[in-house]
Amino acid sequence: GQIKLNGQRVELGEIEKVISEVSAVESAAVIIKQNNGQDVLVAFCCGDESATKDIVGHCENKLPQYMVPSKLVFIEEMPLNQSGKLDRKALKNIDVAFDNVVVKEDPLTETEKVVCDLFQKTLNVDFVGRNENFFNLGGTSLDMISILSEKEMKNISAADFIANPTPEKLAKFIESD
Repeated sequence: GQIKLNGQRVELGEIEKVISEVSAVESAAVIIKQNNGQDVLVAFCCGDESATKDIVGHCENKLPQYMVPSKLVFIEEMPLNQSGKLDRKALKNIDVAFDNVVVKEDPLTETEKVVCDLFQKTLNVDFVGRNENFFNLGGTSLDMISILSEKEMKNISAADFIANPTPEKLAKFIESD
């Protein structure tokens, strides 16, 4: 269950345990798959698919960034081998679309940089890209209110923030106001 990913030792069982701590998850299995020639972590889950944000947020709070799966895939049931154990080879054969993998982009404008910095400070993360969703990063409504209380955000309502949850969108909204 221990693998090496980008020079880091990763315990797949540790990631599975953290994912399973989310009440909406019945079971979880993590494997490595290829995405554009790079090894990435993919978590297969059985349970309530609407809990995706909760799962990602929980992983980001409990695990180092390099151990947070790049993709969550919900399946009806885990494949088992003849002896009743998890069949990881069968998981590797499941096609996975990597369309929702976020490549962290540097802020392009001064306003985007200010918003990225506010997200980083509030969420206590090392880096926030201009295209990252605040709520997918684990941001809560209380975190949002904290950001909205900053002087740079004085004219932004909670509804505007929710409708524009990335630094890029929020910066465009601020600049258009």
